[in-house]
Amino acid sequence: MSSGGARSFAPASVARPDLVVDGHVEMWAVQPPVVLDALERDGSSMVRMSYIDKKYGETAWSFKTAYAWFSREFARAVERPEGAESPVWLYRDSSWAAAGQDCVTLHLLIPAQELVMFDLRPWTRILSLEYLGQDERDEDAFAAELARQGVSSPAEALRSSFYPLVKRGVIASWERLLTSADGCPETYLQGGVWCLKKEWLLPE
Repeated sequence: MSSGGARSFAPASVARPDLVVDGHVEMWAVQPPVVLDALERDGSSMVRMSYIDKKYGETAWSFKTAYAWFSREFARAVERPEGAESPVWLYRDSSWAAAGQDCVTLHLLIPAQELVMFDLRPWTRILSLEYLGQDERDEDAFAAELARQGVSSPAEALRSSFYPLVKRGVIASWERLLTSADGCPETYLQGGVWCLKKEWLLPE
């Protein structure tokens, strides 16, 4: 599998046809109140990468590595608007969008052409900078190669200035996310949009 970025999200992963109703997909998001304020005031809201630095602190580098890869792939499927630095995350299953003390739940109707969908299980592994094997045998073989080179984890390789082949292998494996929405149970479906728009909000 090439790590050169030739692949992008499959059509089924952009907006799964079985979930599109009148050109839209029903989704949910969890956001801080300032996002809802921005929607009411400005009509839209976008994510800044500085928010990731503030939220995750010392671990932000790993999240930024994953988000940067995802953003490049996302931009091949949906045009990035000016000012958008990272996608906004959405859930298909409202049970994942339970708001905490400092957040609000947004119920949204998203235009299908602006939405990318994927399985949140491999995405969670990408956030941890793991290798996404084709199967257990593939994962075992990759782990053996890491051990042979004296590398403790894929994350160590990605953070290092060495191990270029290992890095390419890890990032190439993430391409499996690009087709993961097809056949994924709805409870595990996550999505991304470049921005939130006030007209997408559904009344509660």
